[in-house]
Amino acid sequence: MDSTGAQSSSWNGVMESSQNTDKKANGDTCQRKISAQACDVLSELRENGQLCDAVLKAEGVEFMVHRPIMSACSPYFRALFTSGLHETQQKELEIPGISARMMELIVNYAYTREAHINSENVEELLPIADYLHILGLLKLCCQYLESNLSVENCIGIRAFARAYFCTELEKESFKFLLRTFRELSVKSNEMLTLSSEDMVEILSHDELNVKTEKPVFEAIIRWIDYQPDSRKKHIFTLLQCARLYLLDTSYFVEKVKYCCSSLLKQKYFYCCHNDQPLTQLGTDSCFTRESWLSFQATAIVLRLRLMEIFVRMNHKKR
Repeated sequence: MDSTGAQSSSWNGVMESSQNTDKKANGDTCQRKISAQACDVLSELRENGQLCDAVLKAEGVEFMVHRPIMSACSPYFRALFTSGLHETQQKELEIPGISARMMELIVNYAYTREAHINSENVEELLPIADYLHILGLLKLCCQYLESNLSVENCIGIRAFARAYFCTELEKESFKFLLRTFRELSVKSNEMLTLSSEDMVEILSHDELNVKTEKPVFEAIIRWIDYQPDSRKKHIFTLLQCARLYLLDTSYFVEKVKYCCSSLLKQKYFYCCHNDQPLTQLGTDSCFTRESWLSFQATAIVLRLRLMEIFVRMNHKKR
């Protein structure tokens, strides 16, 4: 038996002896785990350079590793080490697109199943864990982000999770967003970068946690004021997400009436379905029937609400 075969047999024996079996409640399935003692032994062997059979290189930094350990951690490394090109011919392997700092975290995780994740490395580490298909490390990154959700970062974390198909993290960040919307609508700068579609999704959600519609209306105005020239064309769509009839009468008269009346009296509007220059309302051929009906519906709701307020005010005077 050659030295490579002897090392493989030796490692197979180490891995088998280091696995313990935990039966689940139903007794039908089991889960195998590497014991903490075995992890310590394997990590010590790597640090001492003993029985190592491969060298991973990142940014010129070398990491001595054992192929079975890295293969057990990641399908990427398993394919790398078992392909006809790399299995026997090459001992040193350059890993492109990964910094030395990230490679050190990945190698340590492969041996210890632990990783020191913080705000400085999680944004770089999660995509790499996804790329290398290291599911355990990916889960740790998601758990870290979920435990550090705040009104300042939940929108960004949701977008980050969506980009890498971290479904559970995306759901939890969206729930957090809805639950803390009153505070988020005032403090979050990330909200100002949302698209109009995202704003509609949030503001129209049934689980949006607001006691009144005041935060909803103010969030709409704050979002539009951030880029008024390009966003005021969305005012009618967004106002339909706010239940204006639930607003306090005094607030409606003082705030909503002033804001919406000024918009309704404007002579110029953006076309609702493209980014053409401002055109005069009434002579605009690209102002579609759909957008015109949306405009009319919003105007009618506002006028009915104003009529209702004036009727109540007159009734009180009598």
